[in-house]
Amino acid sequence: MGNFSEVFESDIEEHQEKCSVCQRPSRGKHYNVSCCHGCKSFFRRAITEKLKFPKCQKEETCSSDATKSNEIIKCRFCRYQKCFNVGMIPQFSTKRKKSAEQLDEKPMHIVQLENKNPYSIMATLKRDLAYVDEKMGKLYVSTYHPVILPDLKTLIEETSKFHLADRLDKMPGWPLEQDEYLQKHRALMILKMKMESGAEPFPSSSTEFTDINVKDWFPFDLMMTIEHAKTFQFFNDLDIADRMILIRETSVMVVMITVTYFSYKAKKEYVLKPDGAAIVGSSKHHVINSILASSIQQNEMERKWQHGRRLMSFLLRDKPTYEEFLFLRMIIFCNPASGLSEKAANIIQKERDKMGKSLFNYCLMEYGKHGTIRFTNLLNYVNIFLDHQHDFRNFVFLSQLFMPVKMPQTRTRLVNQILCIDLE
Repeated sequence: MGNFSEVFESDIEEHQEKCSVCQRPSRGKHYNVSCCHGCKSFFRRAITEKLKFPKCQKEETCSSDATKSNEIIKCRFCRYQKCFNVGMIPQFSTKRKKSAEQLDEKPMHIVQLENKNPYSIMATLKRDLAYVDEKMGKLYVSTYHPVILPDLKTLIEETSKFHLADRLDKMPGWPLEQDEYLQKHRALMILKMKMESGAEPFPSSSTEFTDINVKDWFPFDLMMTIEHAKTFQFFNDLDIADRMILIRETSVMVVMITVTYFSYKAKKEYVLKPDGAAIVGSSKHHVINSILASSIQQNEMERKWQHGRRLMSFLLRDKPTYEEFLFLRMIIFCNPASGLSEKAANIIQKERDKMGKSLFNYCLMEYGKHGTIRFTNLLNYVNIFLDHQHDFRNFVFLSQLFMPVKMPQTRTRLVNQILCIDLE
């Protein structure tokens, strides 16, 4: 072991505070975070000169790549975004005491101009929403495959399954060819019918049937929307009756904005699931066409496909960013719908206002003087998805009413409870 001085210096170096942006040694607290002079100067120049950096060419992964390799972020766009992500706030300034002691390296004094800075709130929300979405994405493509779903009330009251996201493997064999998907989907429906009749035992775990490596997507999507909701404290603070109303009023919209956005990011013009199932928007990929075409009037079918293509066309036209998607999905979810208690409506409205303000500030930061127009255009999606939810409920009702083959009750129970469909 070295002498005391060497050990002491090594210990200081090990515990020395690092720059929140680039991990180099910090030189104090600037703009509300601990950072080095280089990142402080970079951020100050960017905000005072209102610089606009070219979009990242690596899908905004430079920040994580630099962290893994312990390098400085070379991409200015990603470096600027990370400044906000770690909590740097333009309205925080630092200044020295005006005295002869200025020549000494005295600590800087933080002057907070606002108690709750909107940019800091926006950056924190964006980080938290992205973290939840990452867990949701992992669980979405994993072997988590509950063939039998509980009823709505039970599902809401159960502990969130997001803790499984990092424990389970990805579903093997994806993506499948369309014909193989259809074959396995039919096998899954037959298996559910046999379970209901007692011919097959119910599964002992939610990952037991990975040999039928397809998912019954609409019930699964609705379940994932509920799991997503349970990660937010404001949702868990509501009474069970209010939670059920909120899920019924918003879940289809949340499902559709989620699946259409990630299909758009995959550069598809129709809704495509990770196992290869194409849901809506392409006349060549109607996975339920073979089941429903003989029983529902063709114009009703075509109306649904047109609506799906319309949703995708809006995304292809407006090209929303990932951050815009995250905020917009929460605005859609935080719907103070009729039937909620006054307390619940106030809680949900407060959350919606917070998400709306954060989206607005993001638009101002990204688009400058055009930010207000961008924000208004994005809010139009709320009405678009409301219309789709109404039409989709009618479609599901007709599909069950005229379907020649009865679907498993374990499949339709959750769907019907959420969409308030009663065929009895």
